[in-house]
Amino acid sequence: MRLIQWTSGEMIARALILLAGGVLLLQTSFGVIAISMFGFDSVSEVATALCLTLAFPIYLIALKSLRVATGLLWAFFLAQWLNECLISQPPHVVNALDWPHGDTLLAAIVLVQVGYLLLSRISNAGSKPQT
Repeated sequence: MRLIQWTSGEMIARALILLAGGVLLLQTSFGVIAISMFGFDSVSEVATALCLTLAFPIYLIALKSLRVATGLLWAFFLAQWLNECLISQPPHVVNALDWPHGDTLLAAIVLVQVGYLLLSRISNAGSKPQT
């Protein structure tokens, strides 16, 4: 039986990605608790519920493609910020980091992004240039 041989850089990158997954799972869990307390009578309530609960499912896309998941997490951060702007009374541009969901999502995205960049740099360093 052959064990996985990871370099220290790969271990750090995978640890960052795993840590981000834990943060996003915790964020999604709190989102599920939060949406259980309000109805889904309007489009804005449904959009808010999706913004509170979709972080970890988007992260799970990384099992198939880390590159796609990283891009989708950034798009989700922008969608969450837009939703926050639209549900404020009156609607106006707000700071995306004014609420804990924005802070934790940004921190997790940065962890995934750094992990992705480390893994891609390691894989590019190991490949030989084609002539």
